[in-house]
Amino acid sequence: MQERGRASRIVLLTVAWVALVAAAVLWGVGEEQSNLEAAAKAELAAAGIPVQYVGFEGRDAVLGGPESIRAEAETVVASLRGVRRVRWLDPDEIETRDDLFITTSTVASGGTVAILPPTDESGHAETASFAIRIEMGRVTMQGSLPDAGSAARLAAAADRLYAPLLDNDLVIDSSLEPVPWVGEVAGAISALPMIGVVELNITGSDAILSGFAPDEAAARALQAAVGAALGPDLTLTGDVTVTGLAPPFLEGTMGEDGILRVAGTVASTDVADFVLGLFVDTYGKDHVVDGLTIDSSVDTSFTLFRLPALFVLLHPYQNWHFTVSGTDLTGEIRGGPFPTGGTQLTTEMIPQVPAVVTIMTEHPELVVTVLGHTDDVGSVEANQLLSEERATAGAQLLVRSGIPADRVLAVGYGDTRPIADNDTAAGRLENRRIEFTFAPQGGPS
Repeated sequence: MQERGRASRIVLLTVAWVALVAAAVLWGVGEEQSNLEAAAKAELAAAGIPVQYVGFEGRDAVLGGPESIRAEAETVVASLRGVRRVRWLDPDEIETRDDLFITTSTVASGGTVAILPPTDESGHAETASFAIRIEMGRVTMQGSLPDAGSAARLAAAADRLYAPLLDNDLVIDSSLEPVPWVGEVAGAISALPMIGVVELNITGSDAILSGFAPDEAAARALQAAVGAALGPDLTLTGDVTVTGLAPPFLEGTMGEDGILRVAGTVASTDVADFVLGLFVDTYGKDHVVDGLTIDSSVDTSFTLFRLPALFVLLHPYQNWHFTVSGTDLTGEIRGGPFPTGGTQLTTEMIPQVPAVVTIMTEHPELVVTVLGHTDDVGSVEANQLLSEERATAGAQLLVRSGIPADRVLAVGYGDTRPIADNDTAAGRLENRRIEFTFAPQGGPS
């Protein structure tokens, strides 16, 4: 009897202990989740990364925001102790979240979305409005929108193209009626960089497009692109002035010596000082060679101001060259070397892929062609096949990284395009390479 009683007490104590442990575990999970979320928000804010959503499901982080800051945000949060994995929300998922967390940053969006409580009719706008202006590379967004989802969608569309030179001064006024045009305006935002100074104003169902284009063709193309994106829900009025200015030209070349050589023709010392200032800030004064000339008869395209941000992105790498001619961006990044007979990207090449992905994400007008090359050891047929396999390996990695397959091409050149002497081991090593080349869709590659 005593033994049965002792056994019962042991069972009861065991059950109580298990329940206590379970409660402690559940409390600890909740506490850990709360602590991880607070730590992630603090680290992202300190890094100036403009995420729009931060949450945790246990030890799994859930983040959302512009695709252009995804890699950096995921790296920061994944490095926190206790984080198991990171999941990224797509734009539609962000709109369903009612607890947006928007960081402020002088590096990215530059402003915040302010939530205004409803007031009487004299205290808020009569109807929703949106305005975006581009000038000297700086992009400003203003307006009043009825909900956080609309503001987040427009901010994400702008940030993907215009960060770090974006000021977001959108305001949310929940007393406003919902608007049907948010998706269309998000699409129109990507057409605006076709000229250097442009503004799109939307109030109610009316849209006004204004700015300065170098020629009639550019003015017509801009109005057609914006009109097609906006669709029938908005009435578009165009007021774009034709200037007759010639296209600008800017190029930068980085060799193995670590020196950035800048050349080209721009409209003013203000433009030259701006782009060179960013180069010097990134590479240092002793590593930038200025070859710019000033000519007031050339235009100031928005693409001029996108190139410095691209050069900042490429800071860790050598052997690249990019140019802007008018609004067209072209360039190449060399990757290598491959071991003899190797077709898989090496640990030296794989870190270049995020830079390529970022360029393609932030420049939706571009296609990338991956060029494969070999040395001259072996038969012509074998080298041709080997070069094609190398190009395909690079292209497949880009597609797996999220670049649409119709924007990625792979071409093998065998041993027909050497860049070094195949008579030496060092030269052959240099020739076993791939190149990522960028050009506008429909342009040269």
